[in-house]
Amino acid sequence: MEQLLEENNLPIISALTIHQHKRQCLAGHYFYIFPYFDGSALSFDTITKKHCYFMGQTLAHIHSLKIINEPFVKISLPIDWSLYIQDAQVLSKLKRWHQYYESASMLPPLKTICHNDLDPKNVLWNKFDLKIIDLECMQMASPYLELLETALCWAGYEDTFKIELFDQVIEAYYEIYRLPKIDWKMIYHHNFKNKLEWLAYNLTRLQSSDQEEREIGRQETEKTWKNLCTYEKLEDLLLTHLKALT
Repeated sequence: MEQLLEENNLPIISALTIHQHKRQCLAGHYFYIFPYFDGSALSFDTITKKHCYFMGQTLAHIHSLKIINEPFVKISLPIDWSLYIQDAQVLSKLKRWHQYYESASMLPPLKTICHNDLDPKNVLWNKFDLKIIDLECMQMASPYLELLETALCWAGYEDTFKIELFDQVIEAYYEIYRLPKIDWKMIYHHNFKNKLEWLAYNLTRLQSSDQEEREIGRQETEKTWKNLCTYEKLEDLLLTHLKALT
């Protein structure tokens, strides 16, 4: 997939091929060599509508490169929340969010190339010249889920949400590639899945014998819980905008 993106001049930074291999070995150590790009990731308070316009268009170009008409299916991990949480109100919310996902478990029969982690930390900018990094999660997956999550991230739902930035990503995307009509509520509810699994993973980190790992787990648990609450609160607003824009 990296090669296909490179052949179509998509703005990615992928490992250099040396002696017909990307992975290099020296003295028993394996490594990759990447070309230098004089850019940096944006903080949430520096993201503008113009940045979101370029992100929406770039994502659309990536999604339109290769299309497979079959549903994206990801194995669900069973989670017993009571192993980690005793608070009845918290457990009630988790149960509701899990039911949202279960009621929307079947995705539309469409897969495209997806980066799968296209938040601001994985895009480097030099003014408005951009390069996408960290391609290890790239796979054929649902463009609906990636478009929704990308628009959320660039609109700052993990910080201070700005609806105009969300709209700009969606509008720019649809200028290049129009996804088939869909019930966005189903997509929105399905998107609880990854967030819940990430929350569960970080709750397990709290059980680690390593103090640093426990601290990372604590920070990520608090952040993910906050993001889930924000995600639920934004549902009506965002579904209204998605319906109007698509």
